[in-house]
Amino acid sequence: MLDPTALRDLRRRFVNIANIEYTFFQQNLGSAAGHNRLLANAESDLVMTANPDILVAPRMYLELIEALSRPGAGLAEARQLPVEHPKFYDPRTGETSWGSTACLIGSTELFRQLEGFDADTFFLYCDDVDFCWRAQLAGLKVIHQPSAVVFHDKRLKNDGGWMPSAAEKQYSAEAGLLLPYKYSREDLTEKYLDFFRSSSEEHLIKAAHDSDRQGACRRPVYRRRLRALAL
Repeated sequence: MLDPTALRDLRRRFVNIANIEYTFFQQNLGSAAGHNRLLANAESDLVMTANPDILVAPRMYLELIEALSRPGAGLAEARQLPVEHPKFYDPRTGETSWGSTACLIGSTELFRQLEGFDADTFFLYCDDVDFCWRAQLAGLKVIHQPSAVVFHDKRLKNDGGWMPSAAEKQYSAEAGLLLPYKYSREDLTEKYLDFFRSSSEEHLIKAAHDSDRQGACRRPVYRRRLRALAL
């Protein structure tokens, strides 16, 4: 929790920023619900989601706004160092399938049009993938901007590989089951479940157990919402 003295100090140090506000949730809402809580009071034309453990390059904001100004662009994401997400983007246009909320910018109007992030489904991870897919269903592009750079703090092994935390493993496994189910790819969910059940990894076994216990019952709602966005 950030105390009032620290908040006043931030405002004094960064006088070029119009206003600095702090909202304490008093509980762990997860990324989707947390973003929605803050976005509900947004008054600016543009909003940005950013992880607290990033450091931004000097021109990062300018580069993202330039990407967002391209015809048809709805969302723009920064490049993350030292570990980037393993996904394709068009080197000429920057178009990609989804952007990470570790550093993602878009219009406040778009966030409200899409009714924010799907906090009913996702606690942590894949909520940004889902949001970007819904933006694309609404006819907008997601742009990866390599010249907009942020350093995203990660624990690396000696060989340069990423060392995810226990929470990252757990919630990414759960989200990996929920995302394909939401988009009517039950076959993929079942494929992943079979792999999780036979795994020796504790977080995968737990994700499969929780999925079997809770079941999935919201598919008709998902399909109605997705069809409406695609019209």
